[in-house]
Amino acid sequence: MPGARSLILLYSRPDCSRTGPIRTRMLDLGVVFQEIDIEGDPDAAQYIQQLNRGERLTPTLIIGNGLFRLTQPSLADLELTLRRIGYHF
Repeated sequence: MPGARSLILLYSRPDCSRTGPIRTRMLDLGVVFQEIDIEGDPDAAQYIQQLNRGERLTPTLIIGNGLFRLTQPSLADLELTLRRIGYHF
């Protein structure tokens, strides 16, 4: 079971076509995460821009208080990272 350090934040935008498959896969795998819509949260939008060299790239995932950061990951990259933090599927 994932440890307490494995908080997962999914930064998204309503118009982002890449977010849907990531969200769906995490839900299908039973991954607990918090989703933050950067369109409705200016501070989150600014944070994502700082992380991604001025770009508002979504989905961006922050895992384990910054232990891992994934920007527009493939499903394979997402699953590999989830395994690294203790998810088994």
